[in-house]
Amino acid sequence: MTDDRHMAAMSHWRDRAQQNPYGICPLVVITKGWPYDSDYRRGANEDMHVLQDWLYHQTGKTWRTVPAIRINSLQTAEEHAAGNIYFDIAGQFSDFCNPKRLYVLYSTGYTGLANMAGRSAFGCTPDPSNPYEPWGPGRAGGPSAWAMELVAGHSVELEPGQTQNAYRGATLHESLHCLGVQHPDSAVYGNAAWLSPMAGWWFFGTPECALLPYEIAYLRGSHFFR
Repeated sequence: MTDDRHMAAMSHWRDRAQQNPYGICPLVVITKGWPYDSDYRRGANEDMHVLQDWLYHQTGKTWRTVPAIRINSLQTAEEHAAGNIYFDIAGQFSDFCNPKRLYVLYSTGYTGLANMAGRSAFGCTPDPSNPYEPWGPGRAGGPSAWAMELVAGHSVELEPGQTQNAYRGATLHESLHCLGVQHPDSAVYGNAAWLSPMAGWWFFGTPECALLPYEIAYLRGSHFFR
């Protein structure tokens, strides 16, 4: 395929994905007292495009990306870590219960971001038209602390395993949980299970990292992907 034809094909699937009313959107939480850098939002948007591209090449379908939304938190990172950042932000962001958005939280500082929670955990009004009721699409935990600084391209002292691929793989892992993808059973799928981001998320970005056949089939059938 020529370069022009390749670019046209790439544009076609992106355009198709962007027509979907359902989409993934980062919520970039700037904790109280933390200096804002526009590169936090830029990096979050770049992450979503990387994951969009990876999913398309795995499944032939992918999600719509929605530009990152900045939230100036009313609490410090320490206050979030002592409580529950998901509930904190749910009380500050009026669109948090939107059934057509898979929101991924990013935050500055150590705020206790991890795992994910479904819409029902936040008392969201049930929506009969939402195919994921009553659970999702959930709200995923994305990068914070050292990972958030990598998002922005800042210089930061890292420990082994603290890489851009690792945080992106973890973000993908939690995001796909929001859409109903579960951990694979290594007793059934053997070592291949650990190369899926739903088990070995730290392998994301390596040539070996790949979704399992049942994960691909599930995502191809999802309304969240085009």
